[in-house]
Amino acid sequence: MIAVDMDGTFLDSQMNYQRSIFRKIYQYFKRNGIHFVATSGNQYYQLKSFFDDYQDEITYVSENGALIIGNKQDNFCNEIPYSDVETIV
Repeated sequence: MIAVDMDGTFLDSQMNYQRSIFRKIYQYFKRNGIHFVATSGNQYYQLKSFFDDYQDEITYVSENGALIIGNKQDNFCNEIPYSDVETIV
């Protein structure tokens, strides 16, 4: 497994990366059984939008770890109970 932080590490200052180079690297990962994980404080759908061709093959650790999605299913979701939200508000 290889996990990367997206913001300021994997992505450049324009919130982009060299897709043609990554495509080749990702194909190497797949051939060799290496799973790719994208991590960020951003929301899941924001992260997913960066990986057009392989969106559903990647695991996403989003929202600072509060939501982890891999294989098109929730692996972990940490929700704040409504009663706690009411107390905070």
